[in-house]
Order: sequence, then C-alpha cells, then structure tokens
Amino acid sequence: MSNRRRFLASLLLGVSSLFSAGVVFAEESATDFAERTSAELVEILDKAQGYYKTDPDKLHTEIGGLLDEVVDFKGIARGVMGKQYFKEATDAQKAAFADTFRLSLIKAYSQALVGFGSMKIDVLSAKGPSDQKQTVDMLAKSLSDGTTVSVRYSMAAKEPGDWIVRNMIIEGINLGQTYRSQFSSSMSQNNGDMDTVIANWSEAEEGN
Repeated sequence: MSNRRRFLASLLLGVSSLFSAGVVFAEESATDFAERTSAELVEILDKAQGYYKTDPDKLHTEIGGLLDEVVDFKGIARGVMGKQYFKEATDAQKAAFADTFRLSLIKAYSQALVGFGSMKIDVLSAKGPSDQKQTVDMLAKSLSDGTTVSVRYSMAAKEPGDWIVRNMIIEGINLGQTYRSQFSSSMSQNNGDMDTVIANWSEAEEGN
C-alpha cells in the first residue's frame, strides 16, 4: 500500500466513529458528527508536526488514543478475516488478530498521516434512505502540496444521533474488501496456517 493510500485510509479511520466512547454528544447529524471528529484528528496532527520525527511513539500514542475511542478494531478485524476464517478461528486467534490489526494500523497510518503536513477536511454532503442510514462524502486536501482526495463512508445509527461507520471507500477503493482479500490471499499462501498469517500481518502491511 502506498503512502498516499495509507494517508487516505488513516484519514477515514480518524474521522469516522465505529464505536462511540467517552463524552456523549446530543443527537448529531451525520454531517455534524463527521465535522467534529475530523477536527479532532486535524488538531492532533497539527501538534505532531513539532515532535513526530524525534518521538514517533508519542505520535502513535496520540493517534491510538483517538482511534481507540472511535474505531471498533475488533469489528473491523472480524470483517477482514471474513465469515469463513472468522468461524474457523479460535477465540485466542480472533483476539490476537484484532490486537495485531490495531497496532499495524496505528503505527503505519499515523506515520503516513503526519507526513502529509497540515490538511483540511471538508464534509460535502450526507444522504441516505433514512435517518438510520447515511452515506457521507468528504474531500481531504493537503495544504502543503494541494493534493485532494475524495472519500466516502456508509454510516448507520445505533440509535438516533449515535453514528457508526460500516464501510469506507477512498477514491473508489473499498478498504474492507482490500484487506479481506489480503487476508484470504495470505491464508492461501501459508496453507491455511492462521497463526502464521496473524504473526506476519504487520510485516506484510509495512511491505505494501
């Protein structure tokens, strides 16, 4: 995976809330929700410009703290494994992959994100068949080189105003499908040895 795509994937993870925690906000619209969470991410990245090269662990901790509040890593990992492999996996393997997946995302994506320098995120529109399901379109722009990227994610409400993101698409690339394909391919290459696939996941991601 290129640095540009890592940046985009991270951006989506940062601005989306797959699992609300901490402060409870009044019933938010999908647009208001996206604007609030994206502002939190941008604030972290702006501050990190002054220290990330000398203290990358601090950056990982800051980004990880945000993502732990807004991302359902276990749910994402389950989708990446797919129904077949998730059903075959032991509870220990499921937990191990969720942890490995979380760490690989935080490390790789926080570095890719901050490397783009200052940015702005515009929420363009939210639409959908009901107030329980919405598709949100956004435009991310790097202020250092002017790169713009279209992003889209599908949201559902666990209850009114309590949004979760079900899928993420970056420039037409479906992230869930991409990672699921990678996991399936790795299982085939390793003759179905799930422990090896899990152990090597971080190294495989860093090499893409």
